[in-house]
Amino acid sequence: MTTLCWALAASFSAGYFFYEYSNLQTKQIGVPITANVKLEYANSTVQWFNGTKIISGTTLLNLTLMIADLNYTVSSGGALVGSINQIKNAGDSFWMWWTWTPYGWIQGSVACDKYIVSDGEILCWHYGPYGIQPSS
Repeated sequence: MTTLCWALAASFSAGYFFYEYSNLQTKQIGVPITANVKLEYANSTVQWFNGTKIISGTTLLNLTLMIADLNYTVSSGGALVGSINQIKNAGDSFWMWWTWTPYGWIQGSVACDKYIVSDGEILCWHYGPYGIQPSS
């Protein structure tokens, strides 16, 4: 009988702590974080916005709206940036976003309005031909 009581108490305790942990995770949305953003123009001009304060759950689109004059359109595939700080997509040059990894820059795989920024992340908007990486 003692073993049964102990097993029930342990099960309820585990359930309670799992519930509280899950509840804590949901509350983490909205926690202040920082991100670093680089704007790299075709003429090799670079602007850094280091330590930009945002709230967890912020998209790259919303972060970019905080630091730059942005022109974009939204379609079923997501937001397409048409210009940043009055520099418009033209010819074979476009604004594309990249994220820094231990292996270097990796081009964004989703639209900027679908990408959630992580704490301490380094991101880059690079203006140039498709596939040309930002400078290191």
